[in-house]
Amino acid sequence: MPKAGACPETVQATVAVLAFRRFEAEPGAPWLDRFWARALFANYYLIKPAGMFPMPEYALTMSEAAAPRAEWCPISRSLDAVSQRSAFLVLREAFYGTTRFDDFATRVGVSEQIVAARLKSLVAEGLLGRRPYKEPGRRTRHEYHLTESGREFYPVIAPMFLWGSRWRGPAVAQLQHRDCGTPVRIVLECERDHGDLTVGDVEVSPAKQGSSTAPRS
Repeated sequence: MPKAGACPETVQATVAVLAFRRFEAEPGAPWLDRFWARALFANYYLIKPAGMFPMPEYALTMSEAAAPRAEWCPISRSLDAVSQRSAFLVLREAFYGTTRFDDFATRVGVSEQIVAARLKSLVAEGLLGRRPYKEPGRRTRHEYHLTESGREFYPVIAPMFLWGSRWRGPAVAQLQHRDCGTPVRIVLECERDHGDLTVGDVEVSPAKQGSSTAPRS
């Protein structure tokens, strides 16, 4: 329910949602009531111009109308590169210093076939590179190392560590600053050093002219 003193638009929007939910949940309601519930909902949520109602504080805002998300959102392209749980765990092991195939298989805890497929995919996507090595009396094999693109994935891995420690505990390990020993935290900031931004402080806008995708290493 809207809070006391809420603006009229917010009250009307809430009424629209409640009416829609009520009559959609009651198939036996008079058809005229159902019609007006749908009309009220459409008027305030489908026809009114964008920005009429305040967005939830946890929602990203957009500076202007955008094409379908699949056409522009880099999150979907990122998931194309790292879409399986085992791929994340292979990258986790790379950040923990694992370089050899047998160690990846043991520490990730999946079959060798899956590890081989994930390593091949991460190399193809440019997050991992390969270096040949040969032990005496054995055939040449390859070690895997993080590329520049892979190292820049750390700001994705670290928040998952912290989130899992907080919300999927109990925490048995922590990330801390090597020099001073205090726990680290993740801070979102803009290029003008405005820090501690929340999702409500951020909007999606068209990319600046001249920006481009970094080449794969």
